[in-house]
Amino acid sequence: MASTVSLLHVLEITASLFIYYTSVVNTLTPNCSISFAIPGDITLGGIFSFYTEPNSPCIAQNDYVINPRGVFHAEAMRFAINEINNDASLLPNLTLGFRIEDDGWAENVSLGHTLDFLKERVCLSHDEDNDNLSSVVGIVGLSRSATTIPSTRLAELYNIAVISPLASSDELADQTQFPYFLRTVPPDGLQTAVIVDILKRYQWQYIGLIHSIDSYGIHGARQLQLQFDAEDICVAFVASVSDSASKKELQEITDKLIEFPMAKTVFMFSSGKIATKVLEQIKKNQSREIIWLGADDWGYDLQNQGFAGITKSATFTRFFSVNIPSFETYIRELDLEAPSLSPWLRTYVASRKSQCINGSSCVLFESNLSAKYITLTVIDAVNVFAHGLHALLTDKCAGEDFVVCSRRIAQKVKGDEFYGYLKKVKFEGYGGHFEFDSRLYPPGRYILRNEHSVDIGNWSLGESSSDLYINQDFKPPPSVCQLVCKPGEIIVPLEMKCCYGCQPCKDNNFKIVNDTICEECPIGMWPDVNYTQCVPIEPTDINWTHGTVRAILAASIIGLLLSVTIIITMVLHREKKIIKACSRELSAINFVGILLSFFTPFILLLPPTASLCITVEALIALCFTLTYASTLLKVNRIFRIFNATKIKVRRLKLVAPRDQVIIAGGLVAILIVIIAIGSSTSPTKPVLLVPNTSKFYAEYYCQFYYGFLITCIYNTILVLLCCYYAFKSRQVPDNYNESKFIGISVYSNLVICLCVVPVYSVTKSAVYKIAVVCLALVVNAYLHVICVYVPKIYAVKYVSEADMKVQRQSWGASTHSTSMGSTTITHPKIERPGSENTQGHTNEDASNQTHNIM
Repeated sequence: MASTVSLLHVLEITASLFIYYTSVVNTLTPNCSISFAIPGDITLGGIFSFYTEPNSPCIAQNDYVINPRGVFHAEAMRFAINEINNDASLLPNLTLGFRIEDDGWAENVSLGHTLDFLKERVCLSHDEDNDNLSSVVGIVGLSRSATTIPSTRLAELYNIAVISPLASSDELADQTQFPYFLRTVPPDGLQTAVIVDILKRYQWQYIGLIHSIDSYGIHGARQLQLQFDAEDICVAFVASVSDSASKKELQEITDKLIEFPMAKTVFMFSSGKIATKVLEQIKKNQSREIIWLGADDWGYDLQNQGFAGITKSATFTRFFSVNIPSFETYIRELDLEAPSLSPWLRTYVASRKSQCINGSSCVLFESNLSAKYITLTVIDAVNVFAHGLHALLTDKCAGEDFVVCSRRIAQKVKGDEFYGYLKKVKFEGYGGHFEFDSRLYPPGRYILRNEHSVDIGNWSLGESSSDLYINQDFKPPPSVCQLVCKPGEIIVPLEMKCCYGCQPCKDNNFKIVNDTICEECPIGMWPDVNYTQCVPIEPTDINWTHGTVRAILAASIIGLLLSVTIIITMVLHREKKIIKACSRELSAINFVGILLSFFTPFILLLPPTASLCITVEALIALCFTLTYASTLLKVNRIFRIFNATKIKVRRLKLVAPRDQVIIAGGLVAILIVIIAIGSSTSPTKPVLLVPNTSKFYAEYYCQFYYGFLITCIYNTILVLLCCYYAFKSRQVPDNYNESKFIGISVYSNLVICLCVVPVYSVTKSAVYKIAVVCLALVVNAYLHVICVYVPKIYAVKYVSEADMKVQRQSWGASTHSTSMGSTTITHPKIERPGSENTQGHTNEDASNQTHNIM
């Protein structure tokens, strides 16, 4: 009872579909009802697309455009059946027949023809007594996913297997929805992998996507976008177009191409009819060159269609195919006048002849048409049915007469049982070994062709990876939404999706991490010309034409000239009392320090080396020690001598010139020991100085360490002692007031040194660091020359000895009056060096002693 209900249900569906089909066919022109059949023991159905026309499915006889691919697919099916019938090892004593229909590029027409095949199947399934009737055991077709999907669903009602040679939609890969569907071409999921590999090969990362609004286009585009996301390929825009697209919709696609000019590569996933509409619209509004990528359904005869100018450098994926010599021979040996010639081939031949002048010199069949029109997939589909039937019959007829048994069973093949054998088929075909994998996918192989339909490469899927080979010498323009950044610029995202601009790094930065991050170079280094790595900065020597350097050198030269002039003057007037009073021996030591102070800047401005830095450290320390050791002895002796006039003292010691020179030498020797120890333990070294890390500039300078610090402390003690004795000797009479001038110089120098130290520490330029040190040396020397020696030279030149004597007497009387007012008047003993007794001399005598001693 249940089986009866089920049968009635199927009959109801069949009846309703038949009524629908009849109503549709009655509205169509006769071209839709043309069929071609050759009977056999077992019949295969075939449904292909033989005509192409943009507006309606089956069109008037005079308006059709024959589709060569459909024509040769039908002939490939006939050719494959002939070969099987002639093969004694495959389905022996059985003949295959066929019945081929035209789907008119329409779903309703393909459904109607499928229903025709099923109608016969239903009738024969209830005629148990007739073993001579042949029903369709399987369908080879259809040519498009959009028509294959509804026909496969309908065939599923009667467990009829459909093997498509061209339908590649991923929707058909769902075995739960299409349990009786197989195909001899890889699904779009693999085709999208080919496209992704091509994009990666040419580094196209910013593309446009156009797809048709049908199962083939929608599912293909969706699969593409998933793979694009996984490979960081950005889709600039997605445009969809239908079979009945209006001019406005087509113009919107053109506007998209103009809106996204950086998307130089555009992939179109659509049928040939829709692609033709899009290309015609773009041809009218061509504004830029586009690199087209296409799938297997379009890109044929572009030159003949007038699209050669807008499809340069196009690449199309084609299902794997090979040239089949035996098929080429079969086509060329056909009797074109025979009644058994298919109606579509007859029409194709007539169409080709009409294109020839007077019917002469006409090439009816181009070379390699089996490869061009991918006839291999049709031949493989027929062979799958044949090998599956052979395996089924061999199992069912074991132990029986094969001929009688096979003919009986072949008429009543159970679809579900037959499908199990089809899935396990293995054979060696024209394209090599054929076998379905675990997902029921055929071998994953593609051929790549250019706009001239010339093979330029291939793609195959291995066990663990894919293999892309392209043999054309093609250097395409980049298809990325990114400006070309100059050296020193990094890539930054822009507001537009997947687009990138350029942003300059700082001058001292270089680019790292895929040119997207600026990293600062270490101090003393600078980016190379390509801004890819840091290289050491070549230090710049001090420029002697620098304004500050010129000023220092000028001051040093003037100081040297002035010092030499004073020395000459003092030598010429060495016998005058005022010159004697300033201690010629200590003055000589003092002038050595002064001259060295004026000379040392020339050494400081030389390019620093390790030995030069040690020399500079010693010279600076010696400048101050020579200057202030002699100065200290001077003011100390003045203080001691004139202090002796106020208190009772014994004979003064260590005031003789020789003693003073020895003491001065001892003070200098102490410094030399300090320098030697400091240079060996913590020497001054040349150090790279980068005044400004944002500029390509660096200098070497001598950096002082702890050894130099100790010499500075030592010289500071000498300066402070000079300050102390200069202050204590401030009451000395004017004509002997060298201590006052010394005091001015040492006080001033102390202030200058207090200013120089912080300025030197915070200055970031080697030029100015050296300038500060030179300034301290030169100013110190000038203070001594101007404050101590210039007044003496002035006195030598313009003040007479008589005037100086009057001043001494005046000072002596003043001192004597002051002493008389005291309770006790004491006159110290002033011993002249080398005399036996100097007891009882007056202050004037003390003054005279000062002249002689000093």
